[in-house]
Amino acid sequence: MERSDQRIARFSLECQAEYQRLCSALELATDQKTLSTVAVQNELGRFRIWIKDIGALHQDKHSLDSKLRDVDYLRHGVTMLLVDLKKTLTTGPFR
Repeated sequence: MERSDQRIARFSLECQAEYQRLCSALELATDQKTLSTVAVQNELGRFRIWIKDIGALHQDKHSLDSKLRDVDYLRHGVTMLLVDLKKTLTTGPFR
């Protein structure tokens, strides 16, 4: 059984990895960087800043998982946003 106190961290890492895979796929699909490649790279940068700012990857009492451990609806909401993002990143024309 997955520890619910690290679910946001796990999904954040998975989304970051999917952004990187998508960037790689876009770069392989074209000889030069296209606007879409640059746009995805920019979004990856924004995502990294966001997960850092909210403490998604922290492993201590300052982690978002820890801060939301008693607020089920918010923890669930953030988790579902990350699940949806991961699904969007993994089901596209380059998959």
